[in-house]
Amino acid sequence: MLTQKRQYNYLIKRWLLIRRHLMAYAASGDPESLHRVRVEVKKLKAFLQFARSIGRKKNAPSQPRSLKKMFRRAGMIRDAGIQLQLMQQFNLPDAAFRAGETQVIEQLSDAFREDFTYFDKSLRQTFRKLLGTLRPVRKHDVRHWLSRRLGAIAEMVASPGSDQLHEARKVVKSLVYFLGMLPGRLKRQSKINISYLDQLQDAIGKWHDLEVTVSMLISRKVGDRNVIGRLEKAHDRAGAAVHALVTGFEQKVLLRPGPL
Repeated sequence: MLTQKRQYNYLIKRWLLIRRHLMAYAASGDPESLHRVRVEVKKLKAFLQFARSIGRKKNAPSQPRSLKKMFRRAGMIRDAGIQLQLMQQFNLPDAAFRAGETQVIEQLSDAFREDFTYFDKSLRQTFRKLLGTLRPVRKHDVRHWLSRRLGAIAEMVASPGSDQLHEARKVVKSLVYFLGMLPGRLKRQSKINISYLDQLQDAIGKWHDLEVTVSMLISRKVGDRNVIGRLEKAHDRAGAAVHALVTGFEQKVLLRPGPL
């Protein structure tokens, strides 16, 4: 049983941590604080997906526009930062371009930090509504939901294209975050190999960051062929690592053979 109290405590913790990291980012602009905001919001989104899929669709609040807006804007800052890190890692010589990217990040960050009060108020309203919808969930319903999530991932990685892999990573991360809410016994009974899922989502994430960066540099005609070539080789290696991990997904994702 996934008790109402456990769900309540889980959501309260998410609320407090999102607010703490938002306040820290508003005060300092520290990228790590923004990263932690995004992680906690992803955990909240994972819970909302679960809640709406097990018969609470009429009661569970959908993801509000303000939350989507906050997550999207934080993602823009994060993506720009990752691209800048990769450009520095591969010694992209275009100093003017890097300076321009740095300025864009600063502008996005300043605008985001100015909206702290708006985000904070919206989150408070979202959590208050959500806490009023909580109900105990039977083990059978939890296991059924986990099984469907694994089936969806298996389909996505069977013949993966770029978009499918990126979507598969979202589902994998959502599943891992949800598993973190379950009591230990129920988590063990699921037989899901969380370590494997973590490796998989991390590998897809590195591959995707390289793909986006290479596409951006080519489309904006930045960097010489040597730099682009090194990035493309790194992208190919990352793709090979993902392929090795997704091969045999249905066997690797369970700690022991057998149904959920």
